[in-house]
Amino acid sequence: MTTLTTRLEEAIRSEMERNRIPGLAIALIRGDEVVFAEGYGVTSIEGSEPVTPETRFAIMSVTKPIVVTAMMQLRDAGHFMLDDPANRHLAPQTEITNEWEAESPVTIRQLMTHSAGLPVTTISIPAKLSLAEFVKTFARTSRRPGTEIIYANQGFDAMGVLIEKFSGAPYDVYLRDHIFEPLGMSATSCSNPVEGEPHATGHFLSTVDGVVRTLPLPDWWTTIPSPAGACWSNVGDVASFLIAHLNGGAPIISPETTSEMQRLQFRQTGDRFHGTGQGLGFRVTDANWRKLICHGGDGSGFTAFAAAHPEQRAGVVLLMNGGGMQTARSVIGAAALRALEPDPRVAHGPEATLPEPGIYKSTFWDIELEARGDMITPISGLVLAGENPPSKLLPTDDYFFEASGGMFDGFEVSVHREVVNGEWQTSIYGGVYPFTFIRTGDLPEEQPIDESADLIGTWHGKTQTPVGPLVVTVKIESSSGTIDTPFAQGLPLGDFAAENGRLAGEFTMQVPGIGETQMFLRLEFRGSRIVGKTHARSSFGEIAMDTELERA
Repeated sequence: MTTLTTRLEEAIRSEMERNRIPGLAIALIRGDEVVFAEGYGVTSIEGSEPVTPETRFAIMSVTKPIVVTAMMQLRDAGHFMLDDPANRHLAPQTEITNEWEAESPVTIRQLMTHSAGLPVTTISIPAKLSLAEFVKTFARTSRRPGTEIIYANQGFDAMGVLIEKFSGAPYDVYLRDHIFEPLGMSATSCSNPVEGEPHATGHFLSTVDGVVRTLPLPDWWTTIPSPAGACWSNVGDVASFLIAHLNGGAPIISPETTSEMQRLQFRQTGDRFHGTGQGLGFRVTDANWRKLICHGGDGSGFTAFAAAHPEQRAGVVLLMNGGGMQTARSVIGAAALRALEPDPRVAHGPEATLPEPGIYKSTFWDIELEARGDMITPISGLVLAGENPPSKLLPTDDYFFEASGGMFDGFEVSVHREVVNGEWQTSIYGGVYPFTFIRTGDLPEEQPIDESADLIGTWHGKTQTPVGPLVVTVKIESSSGTIDTPFAQGLPLGDFAAENGRLAGEFTMQVPGIGETQMFLRLEFRGSRIVGKTHARSSFGEIAMDTELERA
């Protein structure tokens, strides 16, 4: 393959334009070679350096399958067994805190599959800690280990400590010597580029004002960059890693270990009909009538994706210097995999049953979507940015739909209805990762903005952040306003406006573990409440969070 298919070329161009992605690099794999590699756009909006296949990007959580591969090397060398309690190998000063340790210890397999009961948490520390100190302080279970998948970076921080324990070398040095060098991954390292080294710059598209902004290099809470997502690489190097996993693991692991990593180890919560969940380091699923292994990465202005059909030995690596580009990743990823291996299906038969209208929430990463007729549309989620248009569901038989457009474009979608705990539950399954979405409620009634409402007074409510609700109090006067949060009180609202049923304002506060964060209120009076989005902008990018206020 020397050129892209028309559909894939169009997908790349249209998604970059739609989401204003500055730059993108892609590599396609067939068998044991890269059959196509190309760069598009620029490394930074502040310059004119073009993206090429050699351009280095932060690959974020695509680091994770690399770390697990290193752990499996050490397992094969006899240092541990997968179902060993992790604390058996961690020194007392680095043990994971687990209130269920006596009856349900955290195992190394659970660390690899996000099933250790570790939560997603904010981190508040006055100074950087060593990896061991960080694990001891922040690796604390919130659920019984082995009960569900919760995407938790701390498990990979613990594996970084274990790699050092078993090998006698820091995890980044071990990865260099035992993964990168054997595979010829000369552009890959577990640290930020040094000054003067060419690399892509992270960007985010603001939903507040529609401006694309640059971000500083990723920062970490540890003195050594986190094994949960610190690697920088280019599409050729990541393709070399994926090629090894598609061809028996040589020269880094055995064929048996390769198969073990690609086998479903922990089923996704809510998925009773598909083989979806976690392998060892990889997401594993049945997608578009084939087995798919993959991992995504997102953060600090970058979106990454590495995916493959192992039985067909076909794969794609996609790196972008725009954060939160989940729809673009899905559309381009689907088009790439289809270009390599056309779907082995034929549309036919009666229509499948459309999902019940309502709001659905994913069991992985907390993405919400709404279902209306034959359309499903992502509406909120930490990893969403840019445009997220609806996907139209086109029936292919009495069980599956094919999605057209939006985040699910080109992938199968199925709808399930079953009795769970004595009640009927509807779920939607599909997408490039893919996700199970469980219905959580009805579509909200459309309430017009009450432009005659008097907003003056005190309002209490909550902003739904990625790590839980943030209690806020807003005091509105005729020409000014203030806000109280758990982190600061009486903060004046800049660029304040409270008129025609709309409330807008800006303030800055220090958020533990995040640092200085600009907050933008964009709220409206509907019914008896003030509702809308609070946009948080920091060195990590920008997220939009649902906010609801009631009169005190």
